[in-house]
Amino acid sequence: MEISKVRVVLDTNVVLAYTWTKSEDSPNKEIIRRWEKDQFDVLWSRDVINEYINKMKFFGVSEDHIVKIISHFIQSGEAIEIEFYHYELYPEDAKDICFVLCALNGCGSHIITYDPHLLDLAEEYRQKFSISILKPVPFLQKLRELLKET
Repeated sequence: MEISKVRVVLDTNVVLAYTWTKSEDSPNKEIIRRWEKDQFDVLWSRDVINEYINKMKFFGVSEDHIVKIISHFIQSGEAIEIEFYHYELYPEDAKDICFVLCALNGCGSHIITYDPHLLDLAEEYRQKFSISILKPVPFLQKLRELLKET
């Protein structure tokens, strides 16, 4: 896989973990730093952004911080227009559908998540759609391999 072809959708739980962590060694912070260094593309759709906002509000993230994070995604990520909605194998949790649709419509290569409902579908999505569903640490390991880091 060419590095330029790494196109990632971040699940809300990864964005929340990034928001909450105080550790500079956090894999979630590393993911955002590597995105900011253009090592891969982050995809988002209106539904993905709405899910981020709703969950951040639910968990008490300040309005200023929400605006900062969402602005960053909108300005630096790639907006994906959802043109098709039908595919095989929907996730068990309906709230996860927006991440899958974003990846499918945006020719995404990865969905990064801690969600067991999505992780349970990893092998089938890899085979049917060529989308890898990974937790942050395994994604970072693959990215380092692609970048030939040690």
